[in-house]
Amino acid sequence: MKQSSRSLYYGEAEERENLNSFYINTFKWMFIGLMISGVTAFLTAMLGTLGYVSNPFMFVICLVEVILVIVFSSRFDRVSSSVALTMYFLITFINGITLSSIFYVYELGSMAICFILAACMFGAMAIYGRTTKRDLAKWQPMLLIALITCLIALIINLIIGNTLFDMLISVAVIVVMMLVTAFDIYTMKDEKIREYDNAHIFFALSLYLDFLNIFLYLLRLFGINTSKNK
Repeated sequence: MKQSSRSLYYGEAEERENLNSFYINTFKWMFIGLMISGVTAFLTAMLGTLGYVSNPFMFVICLVEVILVIVFSSRFDRVSSSVALTMYFLITFINGITLSSIFYVYELGSMAICFILAACMFGAMAIYGRTTKRDLAKWQPMLLIALITCLIALIINLIIGNTLFDMLISVAVIVVMMLVTAFDIYTMKDEKIREYDNAHIFFALSLYLDFLNIFLYLLRLFGINTSKNK
């Protein structure tokens, strides 16, 4: 009986150690991705590169990024680690180019504040997802519906251009992405999912996108728009 209990204890300890190692590895690649995007965005803005990029070209860049995200998300477990990392780096690099526009629109101080606020909100939901005993797997259908609803609302507002509606959408997206963050962190606890090839890169990309969406929509709400003052 004692031997069985001891084996169970060591088994649980090993599982916790493996999970913590997976979390550390995932967050490492997430932060590397954010650094790549941040440096790329800053250099693109400082060098004035964006001013030489046409709108059709920017559309192509965004389309390429979306395609890469879809392809990677569907095939991350079927490619080698080097290919997975290359795709991840490419996605974060391209995203950095598209993100450089925020340096032309928002005041640097307000960007820093929104970034810190996003980090705090992301961190709080990550801790919740890691420590909660609730079954967050039940959230998946609800979150999918919420994301689709937000996307439809964003498309509608592109047509009508209502400022109040835009604020409400921004709040909704922030809330949804915070819940998605907790869900993604919780999902990482599943040992079967962690056994997939390059699962840590897949989750790094998921968390990277979660954080960026929280940051960008906080910026839309609270960022000081310098372009309006020109």
